Amino acid sequence: MNTGKGLFDIFNYKLNYLHFIIDQQIQQQKKNQQIKRTKNLRMIQIVEERSEQQQQQQYEIDGVSQRIWEEVANQYRQEIQSLQLQLWQNSVDKMFQKSNGVPKKYLQKLKMMKMGKSNRQCSICCNQFQKDELIIQLPCKHIYHKSCVDSWLQSSTKCPNCRSDVLEALKNQEK
Repeated sequence: MNTGKGLFDIFNYKLNYLHFIIDQQIQQQKKNQQIKRTKNLRMIQIVEERSEQQQQQQYEIDGVSQRIWEEVANQYRQEIQSLQLQLWQNSVDKMFQKSNGVPKKYLQKLKMMKMGKSNRQCSICCNQFQKDELIIQLPCKHIYHKSCVDSWLQSSTKCPNCRSDVLEALKNQEK
């Protein structure tokens, strides 16, 4: 039985897929940030242009000098930069949070049994089931090694074969 190699291959596949998804999300966030940065820079540019115009005219607006308006513009610029940094950090934090798998309380409700004599194989690790081996049957009736499906359902709510939603099916069984 070559369970270790199969699990290693699955782990590598999942890791490569996770890197791909993270790269895609980072690229999209960079695009979104560039758009926001461009808009914010344009707003700052407008404030600075107005500030320069007012400085050239050498007059006060509502009794407040030009210097105070420049300070306000600088404060806004700093606040915008701080908000951009917070937005970026929040996005990165969301990416690296544990993915939305099936909660443990639902995993315990899955049908667990011992395998009888069979020529079938687990479609996660691609190894044949052995007699008296622990297997789990999902609500869609597909069966897997317990260790394989447990690790799969920690990061996904879908059946690896038919893509039916395991979490929804378990919630419906509760009702």
